[in-house]
Amino acid sequence: MSRGVESLLAGLLLAASAGAAPFSDAPPPGASRVSMLLCDGQGPCAEDASWIEAQGLLQGEALVLVDLLLELDAGGWVEGEDEREALEESLGKARAAAAEGRWAAVEAATDRAYAALDRWSGTVPPETLFDLAYLQGAARLHARRDRGHEQSFRQAAAMLGGPVGEVPTEDAEAGRAFTDEQRKLRMAGTGTLLLGLVPPQTRIWVDGRLLPSDTEELTLAPARHRVTALGPDGIRTWEADVPVLGERVSRVVIDLPVHSSASWVTDELGSAFSTLQAPDDLRDLLRGWCQRHRVQQVRLLRVTQASKGLALSPLTLGPPSPTRPEASQGEAVDHGDGIPATYEAQLEADQAVRDEAHAQESERRLKVVFFDPLTGHLHADGGTPAALAASPTRKLRLSARLGYAGMMERHHATLDLDVATHVGSFWLGGSLGFARADVEYRLYPDWNDRQLYRVAAGARWVPWERRVSPFAGLEFQVWVPVTLGARLLTGGELALGAGWLVQADLHADAMGKSLGWGGEVGVGREF
Repeated sequence: MSRGVESLLAGLLLAASAGAAPFSDAPPPGASRVSMLLCDGQGPCAEDASWIEAQGLLQGEALVLVDLLLELDAGGWVEGEDEREALEESLGKARAAAAEGRWAAVEAATDRAYAALDRWSGTVPPETLFDLAYLQGAARLHARRDRGHEQSFRQAAAMLGGPVGEVPTEDAEAGRAFTDEQRKLRMAGTGTLLLGLVPPQTRIWVDGRLLPSDTEELTLAPARHRVTALGPDGIRTWEADVPVLGERVSRVVIDLPVHSSASWVTDELGSAFSTLQAPDDLRDLLRGWCQRHRVQQVRLLRVTQASKGLALSPLTLGPPSPTRPEASQGEAVDHGDGIPATYEAQLEADQAVRDEAHAQESERRLKVVFFDPLTGHLHADGGTPAALAASPTRKLRLSARLGYAGMMERHHATLDLDVATHVGSFWLGGSLGFARADVEYRLYPDWNDRQLYRVAAGARWVPWERRVSPFAGLEFQVWVPVTLGARLLTGGELALGAGWLVQADLHADAMGKSLGWGGEVGVGREF
């Protein structure tokens, strides 16, 4: 990790564990809410953290220091940490199965390992790549695949720098097949891999081996070679599987995306404090980090300097005359501080102190923005998990509700389908419903039935839209073919993310001359 990377971004996690040791590299177990401080290097982060703690903003929480970029080597911010773990786990199972001669299990495990490797862009040790190709070749050999093992053994033999260490299994038949592919590979010649347009200070690995910084081309055996690259302040690894053919030239261009750098993360997080907007790639990084650490809410912190108005001294001393004799300044004497000085020099020093008293120092202020991993939204209010929940792009809501209604001396099971549109703090819409009574209605001589049909129109008032939001509503309704009436309702809804929500309400009904009550639960979606 370069010094430039370490100095660009550091994170502080203020977790709810009083026993957590300060300046550790991970949040305490069970910390559902953390705070992440955006600053420029370890020194400023330490100063800002001390100021936050002195202001009593920790509220009893433990202070945990995490340099987010230093998690790169552990895959903390690199996409696919889960895939890397799946790769290591599958390869371990393949080695164990090979030691017991269970070749079908070896083939299944290596297939899973390759699938995880294809999804991951990180750097893989050369020993892992070699063992993976060798074990797949041995499994295919024993499964009697038609020439399927040759490609795997040749891939293992073509590793940059040749075979890595010992073979992962002592199976004699696999060893003979691998040696035969090594001989064929030597006869096939070599190819050339050109590295074009490499960004400055970019580190490049081929088959898990770090190349010297001045490398422009490589001579490789014919096979697919894994090329990975990391920029000077990168937090994401770029990867490509490059085919190299005998006596031919392959060229690869290292194209690092802008969101792979720490400076990009720093800039976007900084702008999020004022815009409450963040690119999808940054949201994915934060979401992945929260999922790995089981964090439910992130509080982004930034300490800023707010300059006050400068109060100037009304007195200004001009410069001394260049032709004035030094003797006119008087004799240097001790004025009580142990440092001899002339009377005029003492006057100038006193005036400088007064001038500094007029210049007000800038004031530190704390900016706070909340990130909700569930929805991926940024918001300024800690009780509002998604400032974009009421975004203009979501004007329509569809929902379905099941419930109970007691009215007209009967019990009813109800089903309602609603459609509503968002206007300010209100949802205006209508619903179609169905109810089945426990006792038949006998209102007319030729009509006996338990089914009723409901048509309603009304409004619901939602004072704020948070993860859990209350509401109150009024509806005018018609129960066909029984009566007319009105309904007052109150309840709450839980936002699940991606526009989905769960609703629950209690309602009071006025149906003709009778009163009733009931409740419903349902699920809805906003568009």
